[in-house]
Amino acid sequence: MQQKTLAVEAEKARVARSNEYIDQELKEKAAQTDVIKSQADSNRDLSEGTKTLLEKTGDAEVKSQSGIFK
Repeated sequence: MQQKTLAVEAEKARVARSNEYIDQELKEKAAQTDVIKSQADSNRDLSEGTKTLLEKTGDAEVKSQSGIFK
């Protein structure tokens, strides 16, 4: 009877450790996802900034050529 009880306890401990490993893997995947999202946000911000700069530069060039500032 004691051996069965010990076997059950050992199995519970193994399952508990397995759940801890699974939780750690999930946390790692979540952290990786956060890094990817941050990189995407950064790239998007840089693209928007570059787009705005080009648009403003183009607008300024059009205005300078139109004679408004001549």
